[in-house]
Amino acid sequence: MASIKIDNGKLHLDKETLSLISGEFHYWRIDPLYWDRILDTIEEMGLQFIATYISWDFHLTEQGELDFEGKTNPRRNLKAFLDLTQKRGFKLFIRPGPYIYSEWKNLGIPDEAAKHHRFSSSFLDLAKPYMKEVASVLKPYLYTHGGHIVLFQPDNEMDLMSGGFETELGLNGKDGPYQSFLEEKYKTVEALNKHWGSAYSSFKGIPAVTSWQGRDKGLWRRYYDYRLFCHDYTNQAASWMVKEYQKLGMDVPFTLNTYSEFQVQNWRELESIVDVVGVDVYPENEFLEGEQSHQLFMERLRVLPTYSKLPYIAEFESGLWHGFIERVKNPTARHYKLCALSALASGVVGWNWYMLVNRDNWYQAPITELGDWRLPLEKVFKEMVQMVRYLDPAENKKVCDVGVAFSYAHYRMGKGYQPDLILKSLYEADIDYHFIDLGQPIKESPPILFYSGEDWLSKEEAKHLVEYVEQGGTLVCFKTFPQYNEDLDEANLFDLLLPEAVLGGREVMSDKKQVAVSWKDQKESVVQSELFVYPSSSKGEPIWANQGPVLTWELQWKQVEGEKYCVGHAFKYGKGKVIQLGFDPNPQALKDLIDVEGVVIASQSQTAKVQSALYQGKSKKDFFLIMTNNSLESKETKIALSKTLGSIDSIETFAGAKVDVLHREEGFELFLSLDAKSGDIVHFKANPL
Repeated sequence: MASIKIDNGKLHLDKETLSLISGEFHYWRIDPLYWDRILDTIEEMGLQFIATYISWDFHLTEQGELDFEGKTNPRRNLKAFLDLTQKRGFKLFIRPGPYIYSEWKNLGIPDEAAKHHRFSSSFLDLAKPYMKEVASVLKPYLYTHGGHIVLFQPDNEMDLMSGGFETELGLNGKDGPYQSFLEEKYKTVEALNKHWGSAYSSFKGIPAVTSWQGRDKGLWRRYYDYRLFCHDYTNQAASWMVKEYQKLGMDVPFTLNTYSEFQVQNWRELESIVDVVGVDVYPENEFLEGEQSHQLFMERLRVLPTYSKLPYIAEFESGLWHGFIERVKNPTARHYKLCALSALASGVVGWNWYMLVNRDNWYQAPITELGDWRLPLEKVFKEMVQMVRYLDPAENKKVCDVGVAFSYAHYRMGKGYQPDLILKSLYEADIDYHFIDLGQPIKESPPILFYSGEDWLSKEEAKHLVEYVEQGGTLVCFKTFPQYNEDLDEANLFDLLLPEAVLGGREVMSDKKQVAVSWKDQKESVVQSELFVYPSSSKGEPIWANQGPVLTWELQWKQVEGEKYCVGHAFKYGKGKVIQLGFDPNPQALKDLIDVEGVVIASQSQTAKVQSALYQGKSKKDFFLIMTNNSLESKETKIALSKTLGSIDSIETFAGAKVDVLHREEGFELFLSLDAKSGDIVHFKANPL
């Protein structure tokens, strides 16, 4: 039997390796007369990997039978599509559901099944015959049976859709899976009552709190348990689907896809059930929806490498559906290139374009229903395929020593991270970073880790954070630090201080003070922020700030001389160090702190709204610098590279642009032009010190 596995960012098919770059083509929504022509265009694009859903509802005939041979409608001829794609040499990513969503009635399931949530016995009894029959059609085409199906998705965006099934799930006072979850967790109703501060006589009929209600301990704990239930039940449903399809002979790698949020699915936990989990992303055209939309897009994608052996985008925006036009607008060619480069810079190694081929209620895809190119998009989609092969991101490794703490528990609570000042400042300073998932032991510890999140942390996450510092890491907390656990009980991990004063009031024009923060007498960073002031002698080495100018109501400017504040401290903890800071971060302060702590920033843009990320090849001498320009104007760009690269030669760009290199004592500077809302990749050879 042929062997297939996922490892090191690629699919390994016996001796062949395959990058996961694919595009969605829904055979059943296109006249079969055009299938061949569409495949010609996909092949011309440079892709040999396509994906498709199979619609349970569409293949179910009016007589209640499943038609996979086109007897009742030629578009139902799944077998003909499988034969054609195999004959043409394509690899296939198959997504048979039961659920497919796909802008189809009932999200792709028949009316009878739509009455029940997707893990109820009633739904599963209806789904099993479909799953059995579609699996029997697919089995001869699996790669492990001599066919061309190499990836299998057993269901789509696993979601209990609790808002539509409260009664069946047991959320509104009726018995259901929710009560079973509570009993499994607490064992006795007395234990639940003690934790919630409630007075139930049994688990029967306990209702749920399904939306965030603030920091009241009782409501908080109930809501936290509801969110745990969502993740737990979603995992159970996913596990059942996988096992059922495996029993039916599906033995190629399994994948699942998720929303770009975390309330419903825990991406890491799902990847313990299947081989790989990807995310679905649909950004607005050219990231024009809000000031931080490009930053937030990259943040979501940075989560993928924290858990996945193949960080990929399961559905990567390509065209748009009729209900999305108002928000997304019509994506441009340069939008797609900016998205692709930004994804690669975030650590993504592959994706599946959704949709690659137009169809009913999906518009502006690069290939039409007739197999023609949508001319404004032809060049850029061909270029993106070549760009991934040029970079080969699965073979190369990011050069990055800065970490940011990540917590699924924070996101799961619905309140989550609003755009965070640390993440915003890192983005604006173009300081590349890895997310470090605190929900698992930290294996590859960055020398510096910024705490970005809420003032509480789950017990498990807290344990891993403490281990990181004890083993030699440097943790930095700006104002917010973990002082409670997930139950809102006090749990100040490092005995960090609360401020003895908070300065910056409304008696001046701004509620922020401007001060100069001293870093070990080596650098000074100007900060404008509300200040937390600490006693200077109580913990470790103090960090001082000198008062800057103040804008008052009476005077335009008044210089206050001689004022000095203790705005933080640094202290040893195990083999590592904790730095607590009582002001809001800004780009320059982060640069100065990272520099003083001796952490190397591999690449850094000196041009506003230009981002960069550096990859090192297996040879250790090959480097790839990804740059994106998110502004609405072309930029003459300057990128600073670390002197640890030694020397640079043999430099070129993917797009062929001219690059100038300036050697300085502190490193290298690259100069080149970047088009608006676009980017490029620079490949050079170096001799790292």
